[in-house]
Amino acid sequence: MKKLSVLLAVVLVAAFVLAACQPAAPAAVEAPAAVEAPAATEAPAAAPAEKAKLGFLSISMAPEFTNKMSEGIQKAADEKGYEYMVVDYNLDPEKEIAGIETMANSGVKAYYTISMSAQADADKLKQYPEMGVISQGQFPFYPAAVVDDNTWIAEQFNTALDAFIQENGITEGEIAGIWVEGTQSEDNPANGAYKAITAAITSHYAGTAFSYTTDQYPKATEDVAGIIDTILSANPKVKFFFVYNNDMGIAAAQELQAASADASQYFVFSTEGSPESFKLIASGTSPYRACVYADLVGTGYQVGLQLINWVENQKMDNVVIQRILVDKSNVAEYYQP
Repeated sequence: MKKLSVLLAVVLVAAFVLAACQPAAPAAVEAPAAVEAPAATEAPAAAPAEKAKLGFLSISMAPEFTNKMSEGIQKAADEKGYEYMVVDYNLDPEKEIAGIETMANSGVKAYYTISMSAQADADKLKQYPEMGVISQGQFPFYPAAVVDDNTWIAEQFNTALDAFIQENGITEGEIAGIWVEGTQSEDNPANGAYKAITAAITSHYAGTAFSYTTDQYPKATEDVAGIIDTILSANPKVKFFFVYNNDMGIAAAQELQAASADASQYFVFSTEGSPESFKLIASGTSPYRACVYADLVGTGYQVGLQLINWVENQKMDNVVIQRILVDKSNVAEYYQP
């Protein structure tokens, strides 16, 4: 991929002073007094070049994750004097590809993406070799990525679930994973997270009375309640839920509480956190028991700085998401009723 060249259009204005040529005066006639030429006017200021824009090609702006990341990018753009635009392709691969063209035509020179069709995006980007991309998840054709330690996330789930099992004297149970639609695709940036996390959880509980048994892929948060009901009807041994989205984690916990007279044996863990998450954890009565919280606005801000780095220096670095496990042992640090 060719590096982005920042083109500065400078308008050069030349000032021309026209001098009148006078014919030689006859000998008997005194030459007329010289006429003073008008003062040269100052050349107009050069027109400023249009500044490159920053962009976000988003899988959906419904989740809190994308909104918080976007908020952080906007903060960096505002701080550094850049325009910023969001293209929400709403889980539509055709709109995803069209979104790249929309941004290119709008002057976007660097953007952040959560893509469903990364290879197709890369093929489209061959038409715009100067655009820089930082992706959610690592791909060989993008210069940088927002990266997560997915094995660490799985280990936090295992730690929190082990504590819950021991505290409640639970002797057996099964684990379900709830993932965003598209995660199951090899071309999806979350697919690597899915593989790493499920492998770590499966390995941790191998040879025990606990096991990871099913995955579900709701397209939207409103689909979660029906999926929870389906899981419980098909397999009542499922008590524990790993949820790869905070809004869906909250929805799962609410449905479990509504569907059961006793929700004390259920456990929901999310890969994101929010004030509502902390409130549910602190309540002690919600199945929502733990999450790994990240400062998404801060992470988005760092993404924005790397987009600017590309525009100004034709390079960008990975952004690492910093997270912490929040459960009942430390939730008071994040939530005060």
